[in-house]
Amino acid sequence: MTLYLECLTFLIFFYYFFNLPQVQHVNPTLPIRFEDLPIAASNVYRPETNATFDFGKVYLINLDERHDRRDQLAIMTSLSGLQFERVPGFRLTSREQTFNGFPRYSPDDMPLSKLACYRAHANVWRAFLEDENQPATALILEDDVDWDVNIKNIMSNFKAPLYALQRAIANQSIDDYYPSWTSSQWDILRLGTCREPPHVKEFKRVDVNLQNVPYLLMNDEGVPEREWIAVDHTMVFDTYGIPISSILEEEVESRRRIIQLSNYPVCLHAYAITRIGAAKLLYLTSQGLIDGANDLTIAEATQDGKLDSFSFTPPPFSQWKSQNNIGNSDNGGTNTDPLPDEDGPSSFSWNIRDSIRVEISSIL
Repeated sequence: MTLYLECLTFLIFFYYFFNLPQVQHVNPTLPIRFEDLPIAASNVYRPETNATFDFGKVYLINLDERHDRRDQLAIMTSLSGLQFERVPGFRLTSREQTFNGFPRYSPDDMPLSKLACYRAHANVWRAFLEDENQPATALILEDDVDWDVNIKNIMSNFKAPLYALQRAIANQSIDDYYPSWTSSQWDILRLGTCREPPHVKEFKRVDVNLQNVPYLLMNDEGVPEREWIAVDHTMVFDTYGIPISSILEEEVESRRRIIQLSNYPVCLHAYAITRIGAAKLLYLTSQGLIDGANDLTIAEATQDGKLDSFSFTPPPFSQWKSQNNIGNSDNGGTNTDPLPDEDGPSSFSWNIRDSIRVEISSIL
């Protein structure tokens, strides 16, 4: 009997050992297409995200007097099943307020609004580091932000591609397993940009080899047609020679998004940080010279290779443009292209397929 049980145990072990799903190790060459990787065939890389997109916290920067934006965000987050912690925006009324406690800045007559914007974001970075619960990551949003009605699904699909891209950049194998935001190292995820240029010879991150451009291409049904993607973002696809869906060209196979090692990302209406990322941002912006807007200071540090940053093009978060000025963005930025259709909506967001702000009236 003992011998029989031992043999049976061995046979069971033998069967399960050789029938376990095998981990596939892949070492792709950059750039890469996510759907070509074995990990793309796994269902485990698309988990439902929680009320903070699986980040430790979500912060919302909102000036006290902008009740319109706070009201809109309360509706949007409720409909999307999200939660955020509001952080008051920063207001400067005189240049004397910047003489103590602010880093050096140039030019001397820099608008107070830009300096206040810097301090508002710096307050969030500091609050994140001082949080007694020590969350590993945080998403930071400005109150003119917009997102897709399916934003949770869109965000949950980013984790595995981001993991795969980082492993490929490090020349490491891409294992088929469940990744999270903290599966690999990064400082910032640029989830909302007005502009993020492609890496080219004349303008690229200092540590980028153009023989292996560090980007990943992924299919994403959350991406709108080309006509609703801002010109500064379609330029990235055109430069890399990647066709994207168009209202006029139905033969394009898929809606696509690019994740790349950041080059020179502009605007700060949506981005995620790690604790080391927050510390770097506080240090870099306080020790040096703020030369222009806060986002440009960070963009320069990124291009100089001082920040491990990844950008999403087109970005899943955008700035709301409203002709009736309800919750409208203060930033004209570079996304001031004319509407793709004269009969199009008077209020809209570039890069968003189904805007939650547009859909509020039909949902309620």
